[in-house]
Amino acid sequence: MKSITLLALLVATLSFAQQPISFLEETTQQKPIDSSTTDVSIESANGNPLVATYTTLSDFQAGVSSLCIDNTLIFENFEGGPAAITYCGPSIGSFGSVCFDPGELEDGFLVEGSYLDEIVFIPAGSLGGVENPLVGTRYFFNYTIITFDPEVYAVAMDLWLNIEPLTQVRIFGANGGLIEQLVVTTPPFTQNFIGFIADEPIKRVELEGAHDSGELFGKLFFGAVCDNIAGIDDNILSKISVFPNPATDVITLSMPESVELQSIAVFDVLGSLVSNEIVNNQIDVSYFKQGVYFLTLTTSTGTITIKISKR
Repeated sequence: MKSITLLALLVATLSFAQQPISFLEETTQQKPIDSSTTDVSIESANGNPLVATYTTLSDFQAGVSSLCIDNTLIFENFEGGPAAITYCGPSIGSFGSVCFDPGELEDGFLVEGSYLDEIVFIPAGSLGGVENPLVGTRYFFNYTIITFDPEVYAVAMDLWLNIEPLTQVRIFGANGGLIEQLVVTTPPFTQNFIGFIADEPIKRVELEGAHDSGELFGKLFFGAVCDNIAGIDDNILSKISVFPNPATDVITLSMPESVELQSIAVFDVLGSLVSNEIVNNQIDVSYFKQGVYFLTLTTSTGTITIKISKR
């Protein structure tokens, strides 16, 4: 990633070899690195999953379209940057930098490094596997930070990782608290799509390659409003609730007498209809595959979508 030529890449790797191992060390020790990996996978590192994660653009777009009340996404492909690998300064955004004129990049995001670093721009074709322009921190031992203003609910990008196949993606909310940590496995030296949706605002995303290996990203999607997806502890469920959640066989719906149920629909994370049947206020989930679903209830007082889980 943070190199000008393949020779510089080798020199940088050797120079930083003695840097302290990152906090992904435990993960990589449990799952030995295989640089020949060809699959893309996204795993939760803390057991607190997002609404959904995606490894293809089509699935991500379908998820945003079906799950979010506002599915508007902003796209930044970093086209129009310098013709050669260039250090852009401490940050890049719509305000302008060495690499981009003011207004050349979309509003709403800022890219910077983790510690007194600067952002490097990698044009398409400058390194093996780089098909589209990429950006990220210059130095291997730092990590890349993407900050959104205003906050967003859906984020996706092409991820490019140097040498190692593991990247930790940390996602933070509007108040600075950690929403989720993801361990992403991608083939090194290639661009690979990753995306995710949250049911609360995302303020910041951090990307860190395993063992200070460096990370870059491009083709950034961000935006949408998905706060209509209600969790089990949301205030709106003080009047409407489902239990048990997670469930194995059936989910029971509890509603105030003043609220009339008109219809239900259960969707998977890709937005496909799984069920629209309810009998005696119970929904049969015994035949569902294990995972996360979204129960949309249309009532006399409005519509609510509740996140449910099948064990």
